[in-house]
Amino acid sequence: MFQFLDTMHFEFDIKIVEFFNKLTDIKFFEILFKGISLLGTETVFIVLIGLTYWAIDKKLAKDVALPAFFGLILGNVVKGFVKRLRPFQQSPSTITCRDSSILATDSNGNFIMEDAGYYKTSSSSFPSGHSIGASGLYNGYALNLKKYKVFWIISTVLCLLVMLSRLALGVHFLTDVLTGYALGLCFILAYNYVITKVNRDIFDLSLLIFFGLLTIGSIWFSDKPKDIFSMYGAVLGLFIGVKLENKYVNFKMTKIVWKTILRFVIGLVLLFAIKELLKMTYKYFVDSNTILYCFLDLIRYTILLICAAYVYPLIFNKLSFLNDKENTDELEEKPVEA
Repeated sequence: MFQFLDTMHFEFDIKIVEFFNKLTDIKFFEILFKGISLLGTETVFIVLIGLTYWAIDKKLAKDVALPAFFGLILGNVVKGFVKRLRPFQQSPSTITCRDSSILATDSNGNFIMEDAGYYKTSSSSFPSGHSIGASGLYNGYALNLKKYKVFWIISTVLCLLVMLSRLALGVHFLTDVLTGYALGLCFILAYNYVITKVNRDIFDLSLLIFFGLLTIGSIWFSDKPKDIFSMYGAVLGLFIGVKLENKYVNFKMTKIVWKTILRFVIGLVLLFAIKELLKMTYKYFVDSNTILYCFLDLIRYTILLICAAYVYPLIFNKLSFLNDKENTDELEEKPVEA
């Protein structure tokens, strides 16, 4: 679909990418931009949302994470329709790909070279997923912490850095990152406006159904449905996990710094361990390019986020060394439901 957009680019798009990409010929800048690019990845999502949820403000975490995840799904859906070639594919003689994570591999793990003379990628260029993720996440924090105006400055700087890194690494055009930023920002603004007008639970459930249908549909229109299935699993797991936590746990934040840090560190270790252990149950037995793999990834991320939002808080809520004394006393005095 929209095949005419595959190789579409503006001359300034190429020139801008060439300028910043040239900087990465110097190893220092290559490492620097790769590091900055991580600010728009799933790993940073997990770290920041986990820190916020377990140790700072669980409501803030939910308010930021849900629309950010929905925005990422939306961005990947758009990618499925606009299969735009990346800068290093459209100008392989002048632009070098510095991010091998977006390159497609064969069954032996080797990068696949297309007949046209450039490497095949696992996803298309438009819009930038990193920019959507960074915009949704950092602007989400700024929007929910609007009384602290400094967060808007911080979020803008972080988003600009991520966008710049994607240009420098040769994997996105300026129009990709600008569109990604705009999509992420517009979605969270629209989301936060709507929830002031309607019942939020009903709205979230409606979005889950809508994006669930898009996720299933991505099997037919997306070049990388696995990403959409993974993100949908994450938002579904978060939605379920938060509901369970609210009803059966309702943990309190600790005021003791070392307990806050310990909660976060233990939670992060457990989360990444569960993430990889679940993947190992099918990684070596199911082809990653199959529909079955997509559904298994959806299930994995659903379980992962339920563990993060509900199971782990349920566990640490019963451990005195991770709670303040008054929190523990309140838990002991709470009557047990029949």
